[in-house]
Amino acid sequence: HLENLPFHVIAGNHDYFGKVQAQLDYKGSHRWQFPSLFYVVKHSWRRADGGTATVDIIFTDSQMLAPDSKLSPKRFRHTGIDVEKWAWVEQQMEASTADFLIVAGHYPIYASGGEGPVKEMVQKMLPLLKAHGAHYISGHDHILGHYEEEGVHMFVTGIGRMCCYPPKYAHLVPKQAVKFYLVGDKAKGPGVGTRLVSSDIEGGFLAIELFDEFIRFSFYTETGALLYQPTAIPKRVQAH
Repeated sequence: HLENLPFHVIAGNHDYFGKVQAQLDYKGSHRWQFPSLFYVVKHSWRRADGGTATVDIIFTDSQMLAPDSKLSPKRFRHTGIDVEKWAWVEQQMEASTADFLIVAGHYPIYASGGEGPVKEMVQKMLPLLKAHGAHYISGHDHILGHYEEEGVHMFVTGIGRMCCYPPKYAHLVPKQAVKFYLVGDKAKGPGVGTRLVSSDIEGGFLAIELFDEFIRFSFYTETGALLYQPTAIPKRVQAH
């Protein structure tokens, strides 16, 4: 069934080294799903009781949301594009009535390696997630990390090809928010949390499973071995 699995794409800072528009224009495969730099994907399924369960995933362009980041294109600075796009993100979150709400972006909120926490994400994205019972998925930082603050779960899945950055910015992340991370070459560094695989790790990925009443996020190694699985997260208390 993986032959028809769609890839919902978002742009990262490296994509802006080239032509992002070329990726938006690409129509070579039905699996490549990149309709816009900001877009929403909605899914629904029949619940065991006959009702309908729903999830909304909001895909964002971090470079526009955080134009002052040293890694974002300079052309976005002082243009007001961030104000416009933050308003769009908030509007989508306000409008969502889904049982589960997920936001995806390239830049993380909290990160122990790479460039560390991203100021705009901490100051703007995190409060929005808290207000709307949403959770956040990011890449960028070449680690696997799970952070949680006031019911908002943040997952960094950035080791598709290389594991892992050193934790040089771990001291900037609130200690109580850190639930799990892998760091160092082949994950040999001083990580946090209980890992289910003790061998060297070359890469990995995040999997999401949706159930009627809860959602489960799990980290796997490049071989498909289960690496880390926190407690399942219940659906939003109030989907307005």
